[in-house]
Amino acid sequence: MKNEINQGEYCVNKLGQILMNRNISIKKFSCYTGLSVAAISRIVNNPHLDILKSTAHAISVGLQLKENEWFIWETDYNYNSSWLDTDNLSVLDSAMKKLGVKLAYQVYSNNRSMNVWTKYEGNRKLFIDGNFKVFTNGLPEMVLNGFDVITYQGAVTVEEFANFYASSLSAVVTFAQKIGISKIKYYTSNFSSKNRFLDGLVDPNEKLFEKKLRRLNKAAAERIGFRQVDLDDSIRIKSYVKVL
Repeated sequence: MKNEINQGEYCVNKLGQILMNRNISIKKFSCYTGLSVAAISRIVNNPHLDILKSTAHAISVGLQLKENEWFIWETDYNYNSSWLDTDNLSVLDSAMKKLGVKLAYQVYSNNRSMNVWTKYEGNRKLFIDGNFKVFTNGLPEMVLNGFDVITYQGAVTVEEFANFYASSLSAVVTFAQKIGISKIKYYTSNFSSKNRFLDGLVDPNEKLFEKKLRRLNKAAAERIGFRQVDLDDSIRIKSYVKVL
């Protein structure tokens, strides 16, 4: 559960396997537990995701199982506390510097997880907001739980958005390769970026902007090598994987 991680350990949940064996869809289990479809999907599709105690309790009740019957801790014999340390983050800094971007980090969970954002975002036309996690049971994997390009300005073209997104995602892939990651999992709902300037507007032109941007961003991710992994049809968040 959250805040109980020990060095050299990782969590494993068997929720996906249990739901499949019982022929229960994610949507139906959402009704059983009161948890959102998206939340359950993240847990099913990332067996090593750390889970809030309240969420784990709801799942245990829904499964009618004790917590240790579906959620366990195992020893990570490949434990390495330096995945997201200063030295390795300097590799990402170097890759992003080529785009004229300086990043800020909030690293936690023994250098296994971090929030990342662009420094001085208020002064920039476009900036990044993301969340990365590293899992090392078996071959090391990096999970992108969030990777958003955001603007507070109105005068940004769809091409500027898409080009910055593609260059930034490519820099993350370069970073992962250089620090020894074997696979990247990228969770996204629709590849959209966030234009805070346009929030709440319903102009048809803005809808076309978002539709075109999603198409360009998805095409960019696929050019870099990400491929979609089939999930439950009822969920909005999809998983894309790139093997390095």
